Amino acid sequence: MPAVTTLNLSDLGNGERFVAQNGERVRYCHPWAAWLTWDGYRWGRDRDGEVWRLATTTVRSIYGEAAESAAADERKAISLHAIRSEGERRIAAMLELAKRLR
Repeated sequence: MPAVTTLNLSDLGNGERFVAQNGERVRYCHPWAAWLTWDGYRWGRDRDGEVWRLATTTVRSIYGEAAESAAADERKAISLHAIRSEGERRIAAMLELAKRLR
C-alpha cells in the first residue's frame, strides 16, 4: 500500500486511504455482505456504525495531507478534494471501493 500522502485524489485513493488507516481494525466479509470490526479479542459485525465513523475520520485526515504539502497549488487541490470527499455519496463510494481492496 502506498504512503497515504501519495494517494490519488479520487474515490479509489480514498478507499486506499481508508484501508491504510484502518486495515488492522476492519475487514469486509463478502460471504456475509458485512463489515467486521476487531474489538481486541475477536471479529464481529459492525452493528453500531463504527466503519462509517472511521471513514469520516479518514476523510478528515485529507486536510492533514493538504497541510503537509509544500506547494500552494497542491494544498489547494488536496483541500478541495477533502471538501468534496465529505459528501455522503463520496464516503459511501470510498467504503464500496475499500471492500474490494481487502
